[in-house]
Amino acid sequence: MKSASLRFFTVFLLLGLTHSFLYSQADWENPAVIERNKEPGRTVFFSFESKEQALTRDRHNTPWHLSLDGQWHFSLAHNPASRPTDFYREDYDVSGWDLIDVPGNWEFQGYDVPIYVNHPFEFADPRTPITELQ
Repeated sequence: MKSASLRFFTVFLLLGLTHSFLYSQADWENPAVIERNKEPGRTVFFSFESKEQALTRDRHNTPWHLSLDGQWHFSLAHNPASRPTDFYREDYDVSGWDLIDVPGNWEFQGYDVPIYVNHPFEFADPRTPITELQ
């Protein structure tokens, strides 16, 4: 009986320590946190005004399409603690932020250090090589 209660106590202690470890970390360091404040995942979906328009598959000439290309305000935080707080609010003043081109890579626009790899990216398209190794 003593052995069974000792095993139970050990398992209980390990579970408690694991729970304490997982939930004492910051979200971005915690492998148990895979989402927070986001819409649930789903397949790609697009609405058209009519069946005929859907059959054309032209998403660009509809009122439901919004291009995100252009100049965006940008502020780089070197760690999560130094990020601007409340930046998501519509009344937040971003007038002091720089502008970057979207789509684009902020490293190639003068921010931070470009990530270098000596092998092709896994998602690279061989028809448009991004490295000489493809």
